[in-house]
Amino acid sequence: MTPEHTRLVAALRELRAGAGLSLAALAERTAYSKSSWERYLNGKSLPPRHAVRELCRLAEEPEGRPLALWELAESRWGGRATTASAPVSAPHSPADEPPPARPEAPPPAGTGRHLRGSRLLLLLASAYTVVVGGAAALLFLLLPDSQAPEDEPLPASVPFSLAPLCHGAAC
Repeated sequence: MTPEHTRLVAALRELRAGAGLSLAALAERTAYSKSSWERYLNGKSLPPRHAVRELCRLAEEPEGRPLALWELAESRWGGRATTASAPVSAPHSPADEPPPARPEAPPPAGTGRHLRGSRLLLLLASAYTVVVGGAAALLFLLLPDSQAPEDEPLPASVPFSLAPLCHGAAC
């Protein structure tokens, strides 16, 4: 768990304790299950942005700080670090949308392995393309041009003329 995620979890726990809500009460008043809230509040998974907003609403607290903490945690969780000049929150993102209706169904068996295999295949195909393309470009640059002999001087250019090429009786 990243330090950003740890700070978010601590803030969410404070909100829940301040509101006096149990996990069951959170599940009843939001679109998230009791087990989901347990994962979010124990740092096992990153809560959706909408869940953070719902907890702020139930605790009757401003959502600014928790959403800023969520943005930082989500950027680290997803592998993309934010810079100091980047805005902390976007006006609207897909994470603002409410979650799908309960009950939460587990993903189909083997889904994670399939996605990892697909990503590996995509990575290998990309690497192969780069290597083959680089080799082809290198060969193209290094092979001599067989059409133009290098030892012979280039002919002087002849000005273009519309005059006939033959004169006299030969025409």
